[in-house]
Amino acid sequence: MKVFEHTPLAKLSTIRLGGVGQYLIECNSMEEVISAVQFTKGKQLSVIPLGGGSNIVFPDGVLKSVLIKINITSFDLDEDCSEVTSGAGMNWDLFVQKCVQAGLAGVECLSGIPGTVGAVPIQNVGAYGQEVAQTIIRVECLHKETLKTKAFTASECLFAYRDSIFKCNDNPWIILNVKFRLKTELPEIRYGELKNSLNHKLLDHLSLQDKLAIVREQVIVLRRGKGMVLSNEDPNTVSAGSFFKNPTLDKKEYSQFLATCEQLNLGKVPSYPNGEQTKIAAAWLIEQSGFTKGQIYKGIKISDYHALALVNIRGNTAELAEFVELIRSQVYNQFGLLIEPEPVWYNTDGQRINF
Repeated sequence: MKVFEHTPLAKLSTIRLGGVGQYLIECNSMEEVISAVQFTKGKQLSVIPLGGGSNIVFPDGVLKSVLIKINITSFDLDEDCSEVTSGAGMNWDLFVQKCVQAGLAGVECLSGIPGTVGAVPIQNVGAYGQEVAQTIIRVECLHKETLKTKAFTASECLFAYRDSIFKCNDNPWIILNVKFRLKTELPEIRYGELKNSLNHKLLDHLSLQDKLAIVREQVIVLRRGKGMVLSNEDPNTVSAGSFFKNPTLDKKEYSQFLATCEQLNLGKVPSYPNGEQTKIAAAWLIEQSGFTKGQIYKGIKISDYHALALVNIRGNTAELAEFVELIRSQVYNQFGLLIEPEPVWYNTDGQRINF
């Protein structure tokens, strides 16, 4: 394993914020991860597993923790039963590409999402009508204290909207690999924007691989149009992607919310069924609360493309926190709803910050 001291945190996250990390350890195997945790115990510091840095906000100052970068990138395909096991360090979009090329469906709508395979179960990553919870069958982890491994079934992961058992503040698990069960037929495209953009491209005579490739390509086109595909040429991608969760309301809450919107003469509300609840578009809430695309607050701005993304233009984490609280308070004052940030946020002691 490779141990680095005083690493600039900005280069470890896509939003490029943060001070200095006390230690960074890169691990290419489970054995190296175990050695890294033992190193951490010797230093009496907290452990922070690190993937692609696309869903994390580091603090200004010195982060008194050990960042463990998981670089396990195996990809094992069992063609007979459509199951794929991937190392936690594999680039997620590369994983999706490999599945599409193998003619396996179920993750093609998650193309273009930055990060690693090991990160997607934590957040239960989802987009364009798909969530990884629909395909994950096992998550193998290492316990930080006992150094024993455990394979979590999908039900044990307690997947929910942008949530899982691994997202709790005192999560003791480091994800090593993830096993997926995929499909050999194209799932129905349900997400309106994607469905409309595909038009008549998915012709009956095309092979499954070709259909999946078309869906993947179109998803990337849509994401790129929102600044949601990392690009050195596009400053709007210096972000953590969608920064706020879409709030979900039960029947009573939704009825009260609609009454508020009617009083404000806001017309049609963008909302979507989510089981027995209703999901409200957070980007719409933000814009209806007085914020605009491209709006700048100190060194942070709202993306030029999408109100849900916050972009670092020359700022620091303290300024981001101020802007986040300003947005949240105005949305609450307007609608009585508290929108929650999606990224995992740490203080200098390596503890997660709750909002």
